Amino acid sequence: MQLEHSLPSPIRRTLLGLAAALPAAALAQKAAMPDVGGTKPYKVLRNPVANDKVRVREFISYACPACQRYHAGISQWAETLPRTLSFVVNPVILSASSQAEITLMSARVALAKLAPGAVAKFDTDALELMQARGNTPSLADIEAVVARHGDAAKALTVMRQRQTLLQIEQWLDAAGRYEVAKTPTLGVLGQFVVTPEDAAARPELFFGLLNGLISQSIKA
Repeated sequence: MQLEHSLPSPIRRTLLGLAAALPAAALAQKAAMPDVGGTKPYKVLRNPVANDKVRVREFISYACPACQRYHAGISQWAETLPRTLSFVVNPVILSASSQAEITLMSARVALAKLAPGAVAKFDTDALELMQARGNTPSLADIEAVVARHGDAAKALTVMRQRQTLLQIEQWLDAAGRYEVAKTPTLGVLGQFVVTPEDAAARPELFFGLLNGLISQSIKA
């Protein structure tokens, strides 16, 4: 399978444009956030995300070393969430446009349709691959990860579809709404933005903070 042409040129150009625009947009949104005076170890969105009232999002970049370190713990923590809440992994691109990341995101969309049970392991493998290859894996490397979790030929067909681009646009749009400027970031119930740095990069404090926000919101 030749991933060089996995997406039609117009779609590929659109993805690259979105990826390039995201950092500036996210940073501009961050600058416009209300000043909380350092009194809270998290951010409160000025404009809540209405569709996420019962959802927690994990914003990750496959090129992010911290995402690789935290992803397994966040996934385990997500299993403890109340059944009334949903948890989703939301890949984003925050650095310079990366064709490797775009291809991995496209592959994730395809696998979610073809082999949804493999998506969680794909995320782990994609994070490991990017770190192992210095964020510049070859197309053969990416192809191997895709083939490990599903039918590569069928995945390629889905990766070419317009719907794949729309899903990636939705991921990037969600990152903008949550004013994501670094990864990993947790978007909590459409209201709060939490990063490990908010808890001094201490996992026990990070997850305790998340639990507190969720508990507070459910009781409200």
